[in-house]
Amino acid sequence: MRASILCSPLVLSVVVGLALGGVACGDDATRIVTPSADLGGGARDAGTEPADLGAGSDDLGSAADLGSAADLGGAADLGGVVGTAPDGVGPYVVTRSTATVSGAMVTVFDPTLPSGVRAPVAIFMPGFQLTVSRYATICERLASHGVVVIGVDATGGFSPNHVMLRDAAIAALDWALTTAPSAAHSDGTRVLAFGHSLGGKLATMMAGAEVRVTALLAIDPVNGGGGPGMGYSAERPDIVPDVVAALTIPLGFLGETTNGSGGFMPCAPTAENFQTFYAAATTAPWSAQWDFTNADHMDFVPDTAGCFTCGFCGAGTADPAVVVRNTMTLVVAFAQRHLFGDASAEVWLTGASAPSGIVVMSRP
Repeated sequence: MRASILCSPLVLSVVVGLALGGVACGDDATRIVTPSADLGGGARDAGTEPADLGAGSDDLGSAADLGSAADLGGAADLGGVVGTAPDGVGPYVVTRSTATVSGAMVTVFDPTLPSGVRAPVAIFMPGFQLTVSRYATICERLASHGVVVIGVDATGGFSPNHVMLRDAAIAALDWALTTAPSAAHSDGTRVLAFGHSLGGKLATMMAGAEVRVTALLAIDPVNGGGGPGMGYSAERPDIVPDVVAALTIPLGFLGETTNGSGGFMPCAPTAENFQTFYAAATTAPWSAQWDFTNADHMDFVPDTAGCFTCGFCGAGTADPAVVVRNTMTLVVAFAQRHLFGDASAEVWLTGASAPSGIVVMSRP
């Protein structure tokens, strides 16, 4: 098994603590990956990934430069490049566009695929008071590997209705598969729900309510009900363990424990953190958690420049640039394994090629 942390940007002092509670997992195998010496350092407010990773569609290159899908192992049948290493930019140029769907702003990260190829769809939800644009590096990286990524910005101010936000994500999926510019090459039989912090909770809620979701990946999710003294309600439900336990699709949970306690409002409280999500995933055919050693909740956000709420989370000692880099690797590998059916990606998730500096737990 491996431990995973999902980041959530928390909150102005007056409201909303989103968190995930942590629990120890009993009989799962645990492995610790030691950090490599060459990881280097990076500024936490950098809005782009490290220089060697490339940033933006201009740096993604073209499929022609990297070889066609057929050259790389039959990916044309799956809509992605099977066997391509997940720790770098994929072979597809990515275009970006925006639209308004059911009152929510959505951003489409659309890979330029070979003719006739259909891509799986990923619905992404950001953390509390954050926008999809702050996670564009992660979304674009996944899209470059052949996944149509739809980012859905939250509405509702400082006291959002979680059920309405879940429904907005489902509406975005409906749009993505029908009238979106990318609909013609989108495959509605392979759908990933993923998100960070509050977005991780919303992605889990979406998976519990929408049968079209075939895999879930939550990044430092927080099963929060609201701000101090607010508690859970019909609009902001408690979803752990019941919703998670009922899921019978592949599940992944990334996270950290630095922000589990302390301060006015811990950003990812131990009782509501990614570890509690993983502990509840008892009926999933495949589940894993990745615990990012010494990371903090906001390290999972590629662009924190000018972010007021980001400063409410206590800083860890991990290099934020490395945390983002490793998060992207796991996101892509998870998609390769559970959207494209590429068994060779397992080694990047729970095996020897998994990113260093992370404690991994997995079932089976």
